Amino acid sequence: MERVLFSVVGKSDPISFYRDSAILHFVRIKKPRYVYLFMTNEMLKRNKNHCLENVLRALDEKVEVVLFQHPEITNPQEFGKCDPLFYAHLTKEIKLRHPNAEIWINLTSGTQQMTASLSLVSAQLDFPVRLFQVTLHPDQHLKNHDNEDLFEKTDGHSILSESLDNDEKSFENRMNEVENKNIVEAQVTKYIHSLTDAYNYKLAYEYAKKHSAFFTEDSIEMLRIAWLKYSLNQKEARKAQSTFDFYPVAGKPILFDYLLYIQTKLEQGDLGDFARAVSPALKYLYNETIQKLSGINVLKEIVVDNKVILGNLYNQFPAISEMKESRDGIENNLFERILDSLNSTEPVVEKLKSLRDFEKRIRNQYAHDIVCITEDEVRKKIGESPKTIMKHMKAIYQWNHPDLKGQLDWDFYKTLNQVIKKTMKGDQYEQTRP
Repeated sequence: MERVLFSVVGKSDPISFYRDSAILHFVRIKKPRYVYLFMTNEMLKRNKNHCLENVLRALDEKVEVVLFQHPEITNPQEFGKCDPLFYAHLTKEIKLRHPNAEIWINLTSGTQQMTASLSLVSAQLDFPVRLFQVTLHPDQHLKNHDNEDLFEKTDGHSILSESLDNDEKSFENRMNEVENKNIVEAQVTKYIHSLTDAYNYKLAYEYAKKHSAFFTEDSIEMLRIAWLKYSLNQKEARKAQSTFDFYPVAGKPILFDYLLYIQTKLEQGDLGDFARAVSPALKYLYNETIQKLSGINVLKEIVVDNKVILGNLYNQFPAISEMKESRDGIENNLFERILDSLNSTEPVVEKLKSLRDFEKRIRNQYAHDIVCITEDEVRKKIGESPKTIMKHMKAIYQWNHPDLKGQLDWDFYKTLNQVIKKTMKGDQYEQTRP
């Protein structure tokens, strides 16, 4: 990865009181490949012999030094004068030239107003940077700069020889990294967290991709896979690579994924979508239960070449012999009749009846009307809450799949959201099983 330094030039640079000042010390320690120096009017006049470039190249012949020349900056202490210039250099020049580089910023050189402005600008960038300060050596002083004579020299090595930091025995690393609380990153991260908590993985993925400089590739990919899984696009989701197991349940349990989806609608209080989603779930829960009780897979028997042929089941289930194929496909009244004809006393049958009652009296009414569904309304009409309906669906699925015991994590999306948040910060995670 490329390493880039951006720094203001101060009066103490490059050497003061026979010790490295901030820029020279930074290059000596961190060895950036590119160094961008912000030059005010006074610094341009002092640097007429290219003292700064020469001494940095003497220290590291591979370093490329670029000067941002601003002769118009005659009073760098003026509030807000340099802010737009700093922002423009960092975003429109350095970041564009080095899109994948690690960008370092020196907060030591320059006036107090300039370092404060640079710190503020750094907090508002839409990409991460690292901030550093270089402390004074005990031999150095804040006032009475004694280095003007250095700028009369033209040979970088002769300038470099003025620093006692060339002696490894007396050298001391004086660099300190400063915590950089980027405002943009904090806002973007908070927004993405709110989107994942609301299970809006598509928008979360698109937003993270737009601000990809702040996040790891793994975390962005996790958001993409989460979007595919939540959309029930198993084919594409299973193609993706991730260290997180998005399908911990054996086989291809599309119904389990669908029940997880329905559960999120209930958690969000979206009873309209919850009610409408019950019918498809009920159809497959009916089918699995009937298959377990009778050994007959109804859907497999009656769907031939994408056509519904009920006659294939008339011999096994005489109770449906007078029923005709529906233009709208397979309806749940078919499964209801078949299940009734089996005369099973399993508790799961009563749960299916409750789901069917919910479908008839709640889902069917609200699916064709512009009305609001409330929990009180559901309780009043069927005597059970939406949460109980969800519990019934989970219990039926578990009864039909005893082999999956220990694999069914009904809190999967909550777990996933926590992992995504950790990955976005670059933290490690451990995926646990239910």
